[in-house]
Amino acid sequence: MIDEQGAPLSYATVALLNPSDSTLMFFGITNTTGVYQIKNVKKGNYVMQFSYVGAKTSTKNITVSDDSPLNYGDKVMQSQMLGEVKVIAEYIPITFNKDTIEYNAKAFAVKPDAVAEDLLKKIPGVEVDESGNVKAQGEDVTKVLVDGKEFFGKDLKVATKNLPANAIDKVQVYDKKSEDAEFMGTDDGVRDRTINLVLNEKYKKGYFGNVEAGGSPKTGGSSQEYFKTEGKIYRFSSKSQIAALGMYNNINEFGYSSKGHEEWGKTIDGLNKTVAGGFNMSYNPTSKKRYFLSYLGSSIKKDILRESFKKNFLANGSYIQDSERDENEDEIPHIANFGVRHQFGTNSKLTLDGDFDLSSTNNMSNSLTNTSFEDTTVNILENNTLTNSKLSNASAKAVYIQKLKEKKTQLKLNTAFMYDKGLSELDWENLTTFMNPTSFEFVEQFQDNNTEKLNYSFSPTIVQEIAPLWTLTAEVNLGSDNESLQRTFGSMEVINDTLSADFKTKRNFMQPAITFQKGTEKAQLKITLGLELDAFDKINTGYDNSIGSTIEENYSFFTPGLSYENNYKTGRRIKMKYNSGVNMPSVSQLLPIINTIDPTSIYKGNIDLKPEYSHNISMMWSIFDQFSFTSLFTRIGASYTQDKISFSQTVSESFFQQITPVNVDYSQSLFGFFYFSTPFRPLGIKINLRGSENYTQGLSFINEVENINTSLAHSLKMSIENRTKKKWDVSIGGAFSITDSKFSISDSMNSIYNNTSYFADIRFTPNKKWSISAKGNVVNYSSKSFNEDLSIPLIESGISYFFLKSEKASLTIKGYDLLNKSSNISQVTTASYIMQSNTNTIGRYVMLVFRLKIGNGGEEEGGPRHGPGSGF
Repeated sequence: MIDEQGAPLSYATVALLNPSDSTLMFFGITNTTGVYQIKNVKKGNYVMQFSYVGAKTSTKNITVSDDSPLNYGDKVMQSQMLGEVKVIAEYIPITFNKDTIEYNAKAFAVKPDAVAEDLLKKIPGVEVDESGNVKAQGEDVTKVLVDGKEFFGKDLKVATKNLPANAIDKVQVYDKKSEDAEFMGTDDGVRDRTINLVLNEKYKKGYFGNVEAGGSPKTGGSSQEYFKTEGKIYRFSSKSQIAALGMYNNINEFGYSSKGHEEWGKTIDGLNKTVAGGFNMSYNPTSKKRYFLSYLGSSIKKDILRESFKKNFLANGSYIQDSERDENEDEIPHIANFGVRHQFGTNSKLTLDGDFDLSSTNNMSNSLTNTSFEDTTVNILENNTLTNSKLSNASAKAVYIQKLKEKKTQLKLNTAFMYDKGLSELDWENLTTFMNPTSFEFVEQFQDNNTEKLNYSFSPTIVQEIAPLWTLTAEVNLGSDNESLQRTFGSMEVINDTLSADFKTKRNFMQPAITFQKGTEKAQLKITLGLELDAFDKINTGYDNSIGSTIEENYSFFTPGLSYENNYKTGRRIKMKYNSGVNMPSVSQLLPIINTIDPTSIYKGNIDLKPEYSHNISMMWSIFDQFSFTSLFTRIGASYTQDKISFSQTVSESFFQQITPVNVDYSQSLFGFFYFSTPFRPLGIKINLRGSENYTQGLSFINEVENINTSLAHSLKMSIENRTKKKWDVSIGGAFSITDSKFSISDSMNSIYNNTSYFADIRFTPNKKWSISAKGNVVNYSSKSFNEDLSIPLIESGISYFFLKSEKASLTIKGYDLLNKSSNISQVTTASYIMQSNTNTIGRYVMLVFRLKIGNGGEEEGGPRHGPGSGF
């Protein structure tokens, strides 16, 4: 492909489109010499489309057969005149515009009820895993915008899992600078891999959404009936965004993430009944002013049964704890956030962000723990606990930027605060049975904890251009962190003064820093020289002011930093980063009073703890080849922490343990990660491969003997999927992980376990009326350290029928856990124990779901796209 002067055009798109619906079948991208190749094209009729930014789009009809030419000759692209109107029937599927890749959503056919996540799975260069995490061009996507604006705050999965795919016109992928850097015109080195979902203009002329309801009868002898209801409604315009979501179900679906439920696609602990809802509002009266607010809230009732096997280490062996636990919990979380973007003219801007979290939890549990040594029971603990807790959090951050002296000098004022308050009330009964000789101990106790945190800071910053491409940033961060814990402990309504507490910490800090930065269009270098000065007070008032002691400590740390990033070629990037930091001990780690909630594991803080001082270094290299859509992302790194806060464990003859945090000399870790994705055109497949290596070494003490814990973890995952997703969308693969832990205190403590899994996901869309899906995975837990090997299969399937005009309605039969074998297994290795837990989760059900699209958005000129099509 060449321009009118004969110069080659690089990153132009040549697409073969389906003549019936203009969906993308095959494509190629020109290289730096303007040459393109489209391989392994199936025989048939196509519309051949040539497109390039700034040039007129050209098309011609071709037929691919055994007699077709291998070279179609040079294609001269004519310039697009300024203001010229383009009228074409076909879609330009992919456009490269500087650092942005833009995909036309119309070129990727999806089923009528698809959401944004389903569309992203069809797009070349974009990957979506089973948890809904998105990668674009090999790197994690950290921002998802809708028409360039935030959607439900920082929760990017709300957009990808709820926004209808038919409402999306374009998908843009690029690296977004920070808002401060975009306004200041400087480059602070911050980049967020971003996906911007550009809405179709038709969907900005009314409201749209959907409602659905489903039910499941009692099956397989189960007394449980399952149900779900859900509704979503949206209204978008050029100046505003309004969205509302609501749901009610008992099938362990949360609809959007909330605290404790971030892992989409994972098996959920217990049986959960959820009522949830939320709204998002955004308004920008001008391009320089924007205001937004969002809220998510839910009420979740949980019923959890958990069995666990725990092997605790000793210097001369180990002892076993087998436990069963039954929990009933009601949780009500609320999350709200707001933001203001207000630009005053061209030289000043105010940014304001705030968050509010409020939650309450009521938990009732009973448990039975059997402790044994050398196959002989030592003690049995029966526990009944009632917990009521309330947590609230408010935080805000404001940034004001003023450009001075012809914009070569800039002033930045940053202020932030955070207030956190928690109240928990615990009442419990413990019955302990001791063996040899047999004796009993019964206690009935209570503990009320009132915690508060108040943090605030102010940071003035001057950014000065000192030479072409060079800037000097001088800043100082001033602030205070205050934390308190008031504990009332007693038995039978009688307060125990010695186990109650009133403890506070107060930290005043000053963090001056100077940063030298050189920035070009492709590379950025930052060198930071920082200092941290801390005045840290530990105030142990004691219950009813019975102690009144204060320890005043002063610390100083050198906190240098270095980063270098170079986009040395289109789609190629290297990045190196070093930073250092300080972590102060918390109130709970410092409180020198024993906590006897669990008599088999008593915790006591250490008031003599010192801060941790850490150093972290990482290197990243990424490649994305726009011509082949091959991506490679690699990262390696290491960390070293001085005065690491670890623990000292003392075990009595009755195998009751007391744990106290202590500073140890160091902890260290190394990690490596890679992700590779490439199409293999001869077979019409795409291969995805990812792996990781993690090495950690830490110190602890068991009965005053030093224990060095060294752990090495390996993981590898491979998946294969078809490239041309015309009717079939198939993905199969497997994963393997192994963890090997060694302990210096005793070879008998060494443990090794591995997990393997296999999965398949098949979707078949023969036409616009039907959609069929089946999904299965098998997870195998194998171990030399636990009681037995386990294998957990999970199979689910569904079939959907779409009807009414524009397929506005659908009926779906959905089957989950068809073998009724689902269970939730977790395995944990620490410096003092290994543990395997088995938790109940939702079992087999078959549900009939009715879904209806509502509103008038997008219902013009034939309605939304649907039907068979191609991924690429």
